[in-house]
Parts: sequence; structure tokens; C-alpha cells
Amino acid sequence: MKQKLHYAILEDYIKYNSNINLEDYEETCSVSDKKALEEIREFYNNNLPVDLTAWVRVNSPEDCMLYKNRFSEQVCFVRDILAKLLDIEDNDVTVITTHNSKSITLPVYRLYSKKYNLEIILSDNFYLWSISVNSAEPIDVDFIGLFNEKSSYFYYGFPKDKIYESYSKNKNQFSFHVYSKYNLYSVFYILRHYLINKK
Repeated sequence: MKQKLHYAILEDYIKYNSNINLEDYEETCSVSDKKALEEIREFYNNNLPVDLTAWVRVNSPEDCMLYKNRFSEQVCFVRDILAKLLDIEDNDVTVITTHNSKSITLPVYRLYSKKYNLEIILSDNFYLWSISVNSAEPIDVDFIGLFNEKSSYFYYGFPKDKIYESYSKNKNQFSFHVYSKYNLYSVFYILRHYLINKK
């Protein structure tokens, strides 16, 4: 018996799995079968990176989860606001690994700007944002005290090779934390302004 799969999820899955057997699925505009979602979720988690939108479609928390809305807000903030500040396309916002907080699986995001040759890794555990910046060119700008330089806090879910020194020690590769998404937005805004004027 064919498993029902939402057409958007099926399109994503075809893009990532060249061995998919389309005879196993029935395309639908309604809710996907739970078993099919579990299979795709497992496939993605074993084959990261995956673009954020595709990953979220099969990893959205159950409605009963207390932090479900916070999860959705976090994803939209990264993809639709932060990434757009640096002219990053949706397919350049990917999930490179995951971590857990409040019993929810959360993405570790990779934002890559072709325009500025800039990579940003970030995660949020609902209390603290962790960020790493890797730039081909030194970033020499005043961030006006918006973030704590690399500290004893964890970098939730980060690969070890994506955790860098503090900004004061290395202006090409640096890691830091912020508590507030407003501070994080301001960091991105300052970075955008700096990069635009540098060009």
C-alpha cells in the first residue's frame, strides 16, 4: 500500500534521495502518513546538510509541544530575516547538524553568502544564541558591545571545527553568544552595513 506524502515534501525528498522509489508514495495535498515522515526524517538526519525548509517540513514539533511556536519563530527569524539581511538565498540556508532543547530537535544553521564569501553557523536553545562567523576577509567593525565574546557557554550542536576564537583575537573567524534575538539582528544589520560599504 502506498504511503501518502505531501507533494512539497515529496519534491524535497526526490532532490536529496536519488534512490527513491516513487511507486512507494502517493502524492497528496493533505497530511502525510506518519511512517513516511519518520523515514524521510531519518534519511535527512543521516545525510546532512539539508536545506532548512526541507528539513523543517519533516521535523516540525508535535502540536502538543510547549515550545512548538518558539521553534517556528526561530526558523522564520533565521531564514526570512537574518539570511535576507545578507542577501542569502533560501537554498543557502541549511541544517548541518542538530541539538535538543525542551524535548525538541533543533537545527544548527549554516548561512552562506556567495556575495560576501561569508559563512555563519548559529543555533538557539531558546535561551542563548551561539554564533560563529567565517569570513574570507577580515571584518573590522565596531559591534558596539552587542555580544559576549567566546566564553564558557556551550556551542549547542556545533561541529568542533566551527568553534573559533574571540573576535578580538581573530577578525576572520570568531565565535560569540547573544541572549537576545534583537541583539543578534543588530549584529547582522551592522555586518550588512559594513559589507555593503566595503564593497
